[in-house]
Order: sequence, then structure tokens, then C-alpha cells
Amino acid sequence: MFLKRIGMAIVVSMFLAGCATQVMNVAYKVPKEPPLKMKPIYLKIKDVRTVRGFLSPAVKKKDIFSGGTVGFFDLVTQTPRGKSTSIKDATVEQAFQEAFRVRFESGGLGLLPQPDPDKLSLIIEIERLWLDLVGHKFKAEVSYTARFFRGQKEIHKERISGRAERFQILARRTAEETVSEAFTMAVNSIDLSVFLKK
Repeated sequence: MFLKRIGMAIVVSMFLAGCATQVMNVAYKVPKEPPLKMKPIYLKIKDVRTVRGFLSPAVKKKDIFSGGTVGFFDLVTQTPRGKSTSIKDATVEQAFQEAFRVRFESGGLGLLPQPDPDKLSLIIEIERLWLDLVGHKFKAEVSYTARFFRGQKEIHKERISGRAERFQILARRTAEETVSEAFTMAVNSIDLSVFLKK
């Protein structure tokens, strides 16, 4: 009986290991841009995706991510001055929060710990993360809606996407590079110039 229980425990452990959620390595590069001469803003990230998985059936079939699912990111950020930061086992929301934080702070823009009725708030609603394999090309898309508020009033809204594609050379590495490129493009595409205040 005891040996039977041990055997069952080993089988369950192996099954869980095979189905474990994988971590994807993502690199984010801050753009070289003029200082953001703005008052501090409040930033909030919301993951509003209806489908949380982001590997297409074609990518899953390739089995480059064991278990077929990716749930966390190891994110490495780098500023134009060469300063880098990293966070491990980050959720999608945490990865976006860190990337925007690094971008804004690199440009001299402070972040408020809480919303302020007299200052700007930026709500990022993550809508799509997708990695596909079409023929011999990886294709990635990262999309979100940026909503700007002053107090309770929404003053601006725009949908932003980053897309990238690369020929498959080294399966997992190329997949991660494609996602990194789309992620970087999406985060860097938001334009704060209309809100600049001297």
C-alpha cells in the first residue's frame, strides 16, 4: 500500500511537471527620446484579455515551450544609457508595469503611488498578446488601449499595437525575440507629447 502511494505520487508529480506553466524571456529597450517634461502621473495596468493563453496552436504543436503554456515573464529592461533592470516570474501586468516605469523614469517622468484628482492618470488595458507560427515565420502582436484621465474625466483614448515577425532559426530563442520586439514596439509607441507641460 505504501509503495503504491509513492508510485502514485511520482506519477502525479511527473504529470504536473509536464503541465507546468513556462516562463518566457522578454527583453525591453527604452527608446532614445527627449526628457518628458511633465508633472508626475499615476499609472495602472489592467489585463482585460478574454483569452489568457497567447501561444497559437501552431506554436504549441512545435512544443518549444514545454507543457504548451506560458504564464510568466522574465523581463530584462535596458535604457539608452545602458542601465538595466530585471524581474523574474512576472505576470503580464507586472511586466507591463515595469516596462512603462523604466521608460517613464528614464525620461524623468515620476509616477504617483495613488491617483490625484488634479493630475494625469494613465490606465493601460492589455487586450492581446499573441505568438503565431506561419510557415517558417514567428509572428507576434501586443495590443492595448491607453486611457488618459484627469480626475474622473477621460480626456484621451487610443489603441496601440506592436507587431513583429522573424524567420524561425532557433525555435525558442527566435520566438522570444519576436515577442520582445512586439512588446518593445507597443510600449514605446505611446505618445505623451500632447500632455507635455513646461
